[in-house]
Order: sequence, then structure tokens, then C-alpha cells
Amino acid sequence: MGVIYLIISFMFVFAAIHRVNDVGWDFWTFLLIAVASIDILIAIRYFKAPKAESE
Repeated sequence: MGVIYLIISFMFVFAAIHRVNDVGWDFWTFLLIAVASIDILIAIRYFKAPKAESE
């Protein structure tokens, strides 16, 4: 699940970079960066979470 969040966050970063190159810094660029950073934090939590023991 953490890998999925990382992939999604990289897509948001990619979109933000293209947005800056096209129109510059605006509200939507900051929103894309904010969503990407939240996704990265969620991915880190998934990677740091203890693995459930299977019995």
C-alpha cells in the first residue's frame, strides 16, 4: 500500500513541476505539492508500521 501512495505522490509532483513550467506558481501548484507531501507522509507511515504477524 505504501508503494501505491509513493507512486501517486510522484505523479502529483510531476504535475506540479509541469504546472510551474507552464503557468508559474499559483494556488493549484501549491495544492498539488501539498497533496503530494501528504501522500509521501502516508507512505512513510506504511513503511514504518510494524508488520502484522500471520498465524
